[in-house]
Amino acid sequence: MSRTLKLLFFATAVLLSACSKDVTLETRYVIRPLLQTSADDRQPKVVEGATAFAYYVDTTMWKVASYDDAVAGVITHKETGEQRNEPAAVSEPYTGNEVPKPAPEQRAATDAETEVSTEGWLQLHISSPLQMVVVVDPMNKIYAYTNQKLVENLHTLYSTVVFQAWKETTSYQSNGWSFYRDGFVPHDKIQCVVRPKAQLEQGGEESPLDNMRIYAYAVDTVEWSVPTYEDAANGVIVRKKSGEKRTNPEFNAYPQGESGDYTMEVNRPLVMVVAVDRTHRIYAYTRREINFEGEAPVLTPLFPVWRQKGRYAEGGWSFTNDKYLQEKNPAPKTHRE
Repeated sequence: MSRTLKLLFFATAVLLSACSKDVTLETRYVIRPLLQTSADDRQPKVVEGATAFAYYVDTTMWKVASYDDAVAGVITHKETGEQRNEPAAVSEPYTGNEVPKPAPEQRAATDAETEVSTEGWLQLHISSPLQMVVVVDPMNKIYAYTNQKLVENLHTLYSTVVFQAWKETTSYQSNGWSFYRDGFVPHDKIQCVVRPKAQLEQGGEESPLDNMRIYAYAVDTVEWSVPTYEDAANGVIVRKKSGEKRTNPEFNAYPQGESGDYTMEVNRPLVMVVAVDRTHRIYAYTRREINFEGEAPVLTPLFPVWRQKGRYAEGGWSFTNDKYLQEKNPAPKTHRE
């Protein structure tokens, strides 16, 4: 047999072998539905009661028209208004034991070091090159959908959907998903004024402070505190029991010219306000209930610079003077051997 014929025979055998292998798009699509309650929530919890379904259509032509439709598994054609109510796949609880490693973009929204449980995960059995996948969060009445492509012989595909309930909007997009919150009404807003002053001597004159950082979180000081000056200056609060940290204030105050006032717009009935005097390294925080029907609340923290004490409470504010904390707890000396 000539060399050419041998090569031809070998190539034909390889081709036939490749064609004989099973090729399939059948895929178990695993969904991890998570709920993020604040912008700096790094450990979102699984959405309780989440559901999902899929249609073999393209989201460029199809949509979910309402939350009720999402719950009922109904999609609507964007141009004709045609509706479909029989999904190609409906979710069921995830039955596998495998837990995938988080993708880089997912590590930003979750704590990759935390042991992951599969409780509350969903799975869909899909088999089209392209499908529209819909996930519903019944706790906050938010639904989301995306286009999902498949490749041959993938078998299992994982996806994380993070519902950001803290967002004050009826729709937004994140990581390829379109999220909708029908009928969401933003909270009322009110301008809050903070007028910080310093007192250098006991009983002395009160003077405005101009080197301040002032911000607020929608939390209660019963559960949250600011342990150190560095935390205060960096906008960090800490949950007293668990040590959980939040690093992105929901409301920030800004100076208003030379008046000495700082103002911020708040939209929560209860806030924790933190005021940091960066000149004297003193910070204070307070719990404030907001009445949206009344006049703009005015907060007047007085920083008693003269007081030689590390921590104390005065006028409804909890104060910490970093200078006297450092003197009480000096850093350990290091000795060169």
